[in-house]
Amino acid sequence: MNLSKLSKLSNLLLSWRLWRATFHNSLYNFPLLLASPDGKHSPERSDAGADGGDLRAKLFIRRLSSVMLGIVMVYLLIVQPGFISLILFIVFIMLVLFAGTVSAWLATQRIAGAIFREQEKGRYEMLLLTPPGVLGVHWAIVTRLLRDDRLLRWLRWLPSGFYIFVAFPLIGLLVALVLTSFLWLFSENNTLGVTAFFQASTGLVLIVMCYSDYVQSVMIGILVGILLPTYARRQAENAAYAVASAAFFSMQMCFYLVYGMGGLALIMEVVRPALREARYAIVLGVVIASLVFMVLLREVVVRWLWRMAEQRLYFDSNDSGIRV
Repeated sequence: MNLSKLSKLSNLLLSWRLWRATFHNSLYNFPLLLASPDGKHSPERSDAGADGGDLRAKLFIRRLSSVMLGIVMVYLLIVQPGFISLILFIVFIMLVLFAGTVSAWLATQRIAGAIFREQEKGRYEMLLLTPPGVLGVHWAIVTRLLRDDRLLRWLRWLPSGFYIFVAFPLIGLLVALVLTSFLWLFSENNTLGVTAFFQASTGLVLIVMCYSDYVQSVMIGILVGILLPTYARRQAENAAYAVASAAFFSMQMCFYLVYGMGGLALIMEVVRPALREARYAIVLGVVIASLVFMVLLREVVVRWLWRMAEQRLYFDSNDSGIRV
């Protein structure tokens, strides 16, 4: 399948179209959203200038905590290098695997909090009447948060870089195996070539699965954050964070519970027997089917949330700078 066909396939998925619209739109410089003290536009910090002294104190405490944590980590690396290195590696892998959930959770609560603050300031209804329209205003908030929030940026680039770093060698191995397939497919002992092809293909599918889970999790978190203020307009900001977190984690836990139980059943009943008999085609087929099922299940949730947003907020893509 060439890149044009992959592009057409991704265009059929609303979650991927929304993901691209989040970072590729003309709404980042929407002028009516307040700028943060450091000059960057960020709705989550729109009221940070109210007390400069408190802000400076918080920044100082945050930086001091970071320095102290760095000193402790360096000390532990010197005293127990092997153990700490293993712990750091495990933490890194866990962070990469759950970056979608963490990013989506942060996006959910911060988007909901930003909208609640605009409502409390009496600016929200006025913003919705501006030329970008309802969808444009909400997407301007989303874009600024995901671009300007330092932690969200790290959580976006860290898994992306890791997946690219792992995927490129796998793609190179697959290309080499395909180009030399006639040497091992028709040889007397082709076990090594078949095994390598199976491992590289399965690894690449798993990488695609993890990255798809990341993208679609973030989109679910964004839509939950946008929708939540329409159900709890009188909630305070702290309550918005709590309700947003509960709503998002409930959806994530339901998804992982259903998907995890189904995956465990497949592993026990299909994958293990197939691996014992070296029937790699069956295992690869199960992995690909699991990827398709996961993407489609997430897509159903994203479309459901998007239709709810259209109904409650009267989204109209023709009146904004994004196209979905």
